[in-house]
Amino acid sequence: MFQSAALLTLALSLAVSCSAPPPARDTDADRALDLATFAAFDPAEFPGAASLLTGSAPIDPASDFRVGDAVLFGLVIDDGEQRRYRMLQLEVASLMPAAIHLDVGDRTMVVKRNTSTLSFKGTRKAQRDGREVTEPVVREISATPVRLRLGLYDADGTKLSESTAVLFEELLTSGLLPLSQSEVDFDSSIGSTCLLFTLQQLGKDDSTLHSLLFSVVDAPSILSVVMNLGVEVVISSLLGSEGPTLAVGERTVPTRVLPVQIEVNGDCALVAHLVCCESQLPAAIAGGVLGAVARHPSEPARIAVLRLLAIRRGPVEARTVYEK
Repeated sequence: MFQSAALLTLALSLAVSCSAPPPARDTDADRALDLATFAAFDPAEFPGAASLLTGSAPIDPASDFRVGDAVLFGLVIDDGEQRRYRMLQLEVASLMPAAIHLDVGDRTMVVKRNTSTLSFKGTRKAQRDGREVTEPVVREISATPVRLRLGLYDADGTKLSESTAVLFEELLTSGLLPLSQSEVDFDSSIGSTCLLFTLQQLGKDDSTLHSLLFSVVDAPSILSVVMNLGVEVVISSLLGSEGPTLAVGERTVPTRVLPVQIEVNGDCALVAHLVCCESQLPAAIAGGVLGAVARHPSEPARIAVLRLLAIRRGPVEARTVYEK
């Protein structure tokens, strides 16, 4: 069972100001260059991958999260002078049971569901009597916590750091893909917006992702940290474009490229293109992200490339807890 403190910390009260997606930027040339770099990624540069995770489990849209579900990414960080190689593994460490059952004599009663309620508050543009107006939006999302284990390794498989994070199954299965699509309605994209916000918080708070982020981008100056009372990480997304067709398990899946910008204490620190597929398990562990290409906003020689190396399903287990 998860501790209530962890749930309180991560049962987000999302005060996210959302509106109609901003217009797509004219970055076709940059996207073509990014995807060429993406295709040049070489898994052979990660000899330790096989010691961590092997296999390529097929997409299974009808399945549920399982303990042991895992994805392994390879990351190449090029600062223009030298290259560093890292691997990031995400693994489902524990799940909330679908229900808690209580045995009373010869009867078994379901006493509660194990979900959290996330509150989404924002705004959106709407047409009223021929005029465009801004209207408030309040939604409640019933979400099931899932604990992920995050491990950071060098190319040979030596562990550099490990942490755990609590995310939510419904947000992960919403994935980031809808944020790249102009035709998706507002309500359908709320889960994806909440997921982006959650990842933003993880980039700030989780020790493994925090260290990984600042191995790619410049850390803020001491003055910036003092003026902002710490380090604030903000992720924003723009409309995307069609991406390459990639193999996941025995299936090939279409993707889209989602441009995102990462700001650290108000300054643009990274511009990235995420390659996303529909967020079905096991790819949903990473919100449907299969890879990314990221560049420094003013130093294009500084680049980072992320790609999926392996993906695994955990064993099937009943998600029921019985208590006497």
